[in-house]
Amino acid sequence: MSELETPAADGFRSHRTERLELHALVMEHVEAVHDVYGDPATWSHLPQGRHATPQVTAAMIAKAQPSWHEYGLGYWSVLLKAPLPGCSLRPGEIIGTGGVSVVDGDVWNLGYRLTPGVWGRGLAGEIVREALACARAVAPGRPVVARVLSENTASRRVVERAGMVLVREETERSGPAAGRKRLIFSDRHLP
Repeated sequence: MSELETPAADGFRSHRTERLELHALVMEHVEAVHDVYGDPATWSHLPQGRHATPQVTAAMIAKAQPSWHEYGLGYWSVLLKAPLPGCSLRPGEIIGTGGVSVVDGDVWNLGYRLTPGVWGRGLAGEIVREALACARAVAPGRPVVARVLSENTASRRVVERAGMVLVREETERSGPAAGRKRLIFSDRHLP
């Protein structure tokens, strides 16, 4: 279990899991976050979603920040606490983002994106479990959903291992994934 800090006015803005440090995603992280979001390898399932410029990443961060102010929880910058065996990334380095943010005022949207150098080490699962625990602590009545492209089997396994269940399939109507199938997972039954 993680070392959740007592939720105060700042909620879960900064805390730790077994191997990660999680800090509220802020504009000061734009360069490091852009290194992840601008890397074509992190977009293997949706190449057209890649961030072409730091300004695109800054706009994503700006869009994510209100969730912290309005709901006490949002997306984190994810950093390593200690070296990972066989990994060149250093402790304290931002390796991606993850967490939950309120969508349309009624559900938490779960998401994460990590640099390929840490894939396959269980870190996505660690982020997802922490995000679910924090969402339940902040607003237990608000469902958590994860939207996964149907061909992204690794992300599907991550959310299923965290106990989320497939509730429906839909076709994206707009944005970079327009026309693609998404699997919608939730931590509970949705009406």
